[in-house]
Amino acid sequence: MKPNNKKLLRRLTGVLAAAGILVAIFLWFGRPMLVDTSVNGAYTVELLALDSPDWPFGSQDGRLVLKKAGWTVCEQDFELRNDGKGMDRSNWSVAWDDEKAAVTISGEEQPDALYHLYFTGAAVRVKTGKD
Repeated sequence: MKPNNKKLLRRLTGVLAAAGILVAIFLWFGRPMLVDTSVNGAYTVELLALDSPDWPFGSQDGRLVLKKAGWTVCEQDFELRNDGKGMDRSNWSVAWDDEKAAVTISGEEQPDALYHLYFTGAAVRVKTGKD
C-alpha cells in the first residue's frame, strides 16, 4: 500500500471508531431513566427503559432497580404495554415503607402491575385482582 493510502485508512478507521463511541454513548444515556428516593434518602428506585417500543404500537421492556448508596439491591424486569408510546413519569408511581418500595407500573393497554422491591434484596410481582 502507498503511504498516502495507509494514512487515509488510519484516519477513516479513527473517524469510524469515534462515531461508534458517540452512538453508543447516545444510546446508553438517551434511555429514559426516572429516579425516586425514599423518605430517609437511603434508597432509590430507578425506572429504566431497556429499548424503544416495538413499532408501530407494541410494548416496551423496562427494568426497576432498587439501590442503596449507589449499590444495586435488586432488579425487576417488566413489559409496558402503552399503545406504542415510550415510558415516562406517567407510567409509574412509588410508595415507600419500612421494608420495601412498592412500584406501580401503568400503561394504556394493561392493568396496573404492582412490584415490591424489598430492602433485603427480593423483588416480587404482586398479583392483583385484575391479573
